[in-house]
Amino acid sequence: MRALLKISLLAIATAGTLYVSSVSAQVSDYKNSFWNTAEEGWFWYKKDPEPVKPKKKKEEEPKIIAETKPEEKKPEEPVMPQAPAVFSAAWVRENLKVFKEVAWNEPTVENLRAYLYLQRFAIDRSEQFAYAGQLAMMGDPFLDETARTPNGGAIFSERQLLLDGVQHNVLKKFFKKVGVLFFFKNDCYICNMQAQVLQYANRTLGVEVQAVSIDTPDKNSIAAQIFPDYEISKESIQAYKLKALPATFFINTETKEVKPLVQGFLTLNDISKRSVITARNSNWLPPDDLQQLKPVDDITSLSSLLTEDSELARTLTKLKSQTNPLGKDTNYINSKDFVREIIKYKESKTPEDFIPRGF
Repeated sequence: MRALLKISLLAIATAGTLYVSSVSAQVSDYKNSFWNTAEEGWFWYKKDPEPVKPKKKKEEEPKIIAETKPEEKKPEEPVMPQAPAVFSAAWVRENLKVFKEVAWNEPTVENLRAYLYLQRFAIDRSEQFAYAGQLAMMGDPFLDETARTPNGGAIFSERQLLLDGVQHNVLKKFFKKVGVLFFFKNDCYICNMQAQVLQYANRTLGVEVQAVSIDTPDKNSIAAQIFPDYEISKESIQAYKLKALPATFFINTETKEVKPLVQGFLTLNDISKRSVITARNSNWLPPDDLQQLKPVDDITSLSSLLTEDSELARTLTKLKSQTNPLGKDTNYINSKDFVREIIKYKESKTPEDFIPRGF
């Protein structure tokens, strides 16, 4: 009972509080209503309150950071090139054209004489250079061209005949194991001419020729008449990638290797030269046979020595200087050391039983 009473009292108190709040709200609405503010006139004459502008925040002033200027480098003074020494090669080269231009612009006796004196000096020095060069070559088989090949008209011709004879013998040995594939076709006049050259090569050098026709030759084909045992093979065009006729190939009868000789016409002399080249590149002849065909004996040649990866290069590298007599870094080697090491190395590579061939 008491609990119900407490609940009833609480409900009444709550309702009273709500009623008072409702009445207060109505009174406030009435005071603010249009009917209670009639003296202000119609509502459209009343100015709307100006919107309240938000206060601006004070902008922070940007902090001024003092710029640090890089240290100014003092401009380097240009290095003036050093003038060449008077009467040196560089001095003559530079001033000879100056003397000439001065004399051309003002052709007085003094200007012309100065130019001519310097020119005379250059010519005399060149003569001294050439004369010293002759003395340097004399007696040195590595420099004297006479040691490589004779310089007389008659002896030169005789030597060439000798070399031709040696080449003939070497080629006969070459063609004992190397034959020729000869491709031709009917009604091909240049093929007929090549067939005649090969026929002569067969007589003189013993060249064995296997002729192949890419079509069926008629009775007027000279190539077919010269080589009656010819074969017919149109497939050879693709197999050997023929682009021109006549076409001639080498075939090694021992190894069955095939090397192109030419697609086109060749004389007997051209065939001989290309045979030697093929023999050298394909190692189809002993080195001693090929050495006989060289017009210059390798014993006097320096080309095989002066290479970057040679033992001689490594030896000379140890003797190099950082600067040369002109003051430049060129890995310069003293002249005396340079010549001494080349001769020393060359002599060490010469066989003890070496015999000059005499031609």
